[in-house]
Amino acid sequence: MFEIKNLNLSFQENYNVFKDINIKVKKNRVTLLTGKSGCGKSSLLMCITGVIPDIIEGNINGEIIYKG
Repeated sequence: MFEIKNLNLSFQENYNVFKDINIKVKKNRVTLLTGKSGCGKSSLLMCITGVIPDIIEGNINGEIIYKG
């Protein structure tokens, strides 16, 4: 399970990919992430897995909490 609280991602000072994302994914559940092309789905997954900011530079604010 993990929870995302008030997550913001930007690549430049004036370019926000997303703002104030809040998600709770429960254990033993299938969760679907959908949205239009370019809305930030892949960027969100890269934040969750640590690709951003470890491999791809980006500015992240908020919390990603991993439980169990």
